[in-house]
Amino acid sequence: MRESDPVFSQPGIDGTTPIWFVTRHDDVLALLMDDERFVLDPALVLTPEELEENRGPIPAELNARATPIC
Repeated sequence: MRESDPVFSQPGIDGTTPIWFVTRHDDVLALLMDDERFVLDPALVLTPEELEENRGPIPAELNARATPIC
């Protein structure tokens, strides 16, 4: 994957929101250091209303408290 497609996206759990994968170390560092083009914290660019609107329920399979350990 790193050689053939070092940066790619696929639909997230909801089937629409893209999840981006960056697999090369130098690309990851560049992304993390470039705070003009990449936002790591949505609260920096969205209003409180937009944050609440875009925050959906945590799917049970991802919520450790909702998943009983057997």
